[in-house]
Amino acid sequence: MNNIAVLTTSRSDYGLLENLLIKLEKSKKFNLHLIVSGTHLSKFYGNFFKDNIRDKFKNIHKIRIPINERMDDDNYSAWGVFFHKYSILLSKFNVGYLILLGDRIETLLAAIVSHCKNIPIAHIGGGELTSGAIDNAFRHSISKMSNLHFVSEYDYYKRLLQLGERKKSIFMIGDPSVELINNLKMKNKITLEKELNFKFYKKNILVTYHPETLNLKNDEKYFLILLKFLKNLEDYRVIFTFPNSDPNSNKIIKLLIKYKKSNSNFIYFKEMGSLNYLSTMQYCDFVLGNSSSGLSEAPIINIPTINFGSRQEGRIKAKSVFDSRPTLLSLNQAFSKVLNYIKKGKKKRNKTRSNFSKKLLNILEKKIDNTVMKKQFIDLNI
Repeated sequence: MNNIAVLTTSRSDYGLLENLLIKLEKSKKFNLHLIVSGTHLSKFYGNFFKDNIRDKFKNIHKIRIPINERMDDDNYSAWGVFFHKYSILLSKFNVGYLILLGDRIETLLAAIVSHCKNIPIAHIGGGELTSGAIDNAFRHSISKMSNLHFVSEYDYYKRLLQLGERKKSIFMIGDPSVELINNLKMKNKITLEKELNFKFYKKNILVTYHPETLNLKNDEKYFLILLKFLKNLEDYRVIFTFPNSDPNSNKIIKLLIKYKKSNSNFIYFKEMGSLNYLSTMQYCDFVLGNSSSGLSEAPIINIPTINFGSRQEGRIKAKSVFDSRPTLLSLNQAFSKVLNYIKKGKKKRNKTRSNFSKKLLNILEKKIDNTVMKKQFIDLNI
């Protein structure tokens, strides 16, 4: 049986990977080794691992790194710790394949170590573009070290070709977000209110703001503009989720906690989990912030999004996504567009089929069945 490793470091990537992980756990051809790190293991960020991952898989390897509220924004020692621990971990068992999703710095570090050890990499989400974040360079770098590429859009397929990847190594197999949402049994309002201990208003907003990693000096300024805008919406329940662990996250969190004290309609969650997060989203009038979920999951549920700032600049956007520059004027203009979109009436969501995880698994199984291809897989960067 072939050992296959999968890395997860945050709620956003785990939700997209979960259906694939379940299939790998049941597979007769693969022996899953799940590597868990990042905010999953941080109490400060909600300890997602304890509530959502711990009891689901047989082979789990934890890599703890020092990320918490006391972490200096300029202290990158956490990534050095990850690099060292990950290198040691890979020496403990023979990894036949590594699956990586996205563009986090931990994902890049894992790719570097695995590439140097001649471990073939299957990358999900290559070819995308976020020119407003340092993740863009990470993602392209991961693609150049990967052997197989799984994408959701033709534009991403073309960009990988522009990067020099071979056609036969790129597979358009759909969006994992669609599979995630189709497979979830959403919770109703009463259940959410009871389990999460809050009350929805008649009108609700779901907000996530991550640091703009190519413009860190303005993060506090931009988030204050966002808070000023939301402060005026007293008839809305404003539901915040914590940012990820990028530099400046702790400054954003401190501002959020401060403003929550003086705005009774504000509420925040360190970690909601995919099911609670998406179930909450469906009862919101719109999503606001710069999270990729506003461009991926929200349109699938047919919830409009105000995409604030430049972090997601370059991504493909649905008609329900309205861009806003980091100014109060632009925010109000985008808000008017969202209200107009809602006034026209939300269309019933067409449930698009997605066999993302099944398709990916079938491709991997064919690779291991072909020993010649497996040798090429290791000898060539295809």
